[in-house]
Amino acid sequence: HAVCFGLIARDGGRRADDEYDENCIFNNQSSSYDDLFTGDDGYAEARLALLEYAMEQGADPHVVAPTTCDLGRSYHVDGDTYTPYLSFAGTTGVTCLFAAKRLAKK
Repeated sequence: HAVCFGLIARDGGRRADDEYDENCIFNNQSSSYDDLFTGDDGYAEARLALLEYAMEQGADPHVVAPTTCDLGRSYHVDGDTYTPYLSFAGTTGVTCLFAAKRLAKK
């Protein structure tokens, strides 16, 4: 999950001054949390290389993310339009990748 999608959980909550909204994780730090789909080509290639390494080391893409993985993802389409929300909690990495692919096709 985290290899492909970056930040997927809050660490016990956030500080009161962190500006949060559902479309941009933390507005003042959004570029720090790009994922496989929102980063530039070099970033995506690095994520894929990390994913390949993790798989070679025995990572299981069928492990279910715990309910504490409470940050979802919504992708900007255009203007004020965003995709439906992608949730990680209770899903496998493979399921999330297929869900993200479906969102990208909308």
